[in-house]
Amino acid sequence: MARSTNKSGMTDEVLSFLKEVWKDVKEKVIEEAWYRIKKEVYKAQKRFSGETIAVLGPPAAGKTTLLKVLRDVNTPVAELQTYSKTELEEHAGIEVDFKLSVGPDEQVRFRFKVKKNSDVGGEQYIREQHWPTIIKGAAVVIYLLEGPKLLSDESVEYRERILADFDWLLEQSQLLHENFAVVLGFNKVDALCDKKTYKAFARTQSHLLEDLKSDIQDRWPDHLVSHIKGGIFLSLLDPGLRAFTLNGLVSCFVGDELMNLYKQPT
Repeated sequence: MARSTNKSGMTDEVLSFLKEVWKDVKEKVIEEAWYRIKKEVYKAQKRFSGETIAVLGPPAAGKTTLLKVLRDVNTPVAELQTYSKTELEEHAGIEVDFKLSVGPDEQVRFRFKVKKNSDVGGEQYIREQHWPTIIKGAAVVIYLLEGPKLLSDESVEYRERILADFDWLLEQSQLLHENFAVVLGFNKVDALCDKKTYKAFARTQSHLLEDLKSDIQDRWPDHLVSHIKGGIFLSLLDPGLRAFTLNGLVSCFVGDELMNLYKQPT
């Protein structure tokens, strides 16, 4: 009795066997990948716990909002809105505690303590007066910018302001932790897309972050370029995007392993 074959010329038994083998291999590869990711997360927790994380950026970029969200990712939107200008406010330390998505059905708890919680303004005179205090010993610099402005009539002027901030940061880089990481947060992306269209937006507009990162790196010396880790399209006010984009922000400085495998929402 002849055995049935398929279009590939294999017998059905052989094809079934290969499918089972591939399933086992695929599961093993995924399991090993998640193990590496978790290892990176735990290493990052250990590294950043007790360290200084500086949040910088122009006015109205979302610095105060980010600090509130890091305290509690579920903070109601009404409590996140800020209308008054801040120069420098010192607050008690906080413990960041939320879950990083590392796969369709996999999450890793990410926790670290921030010893000092300082809220600083973004005006240029404040940069000169107070930013040195904020970045002293910082292991991570999260630079927030108001994303929609890079697509507006103000884009040239706004871009110049961002580059001027990074020129300043380079001049002051000796104040930072020796192994510091810089991450770009393209904030207020919810003004440009929603949860359903975020993936397409992030794919088609990724050049905005890449071009900005490249321009910054061109101004920095070679031995410091590797400290600029990357960026993420960020939304702090839209509840549908907040937790996910925060995960992406942390992923930028947690490790390349996690960032490379990080998935966009569908």
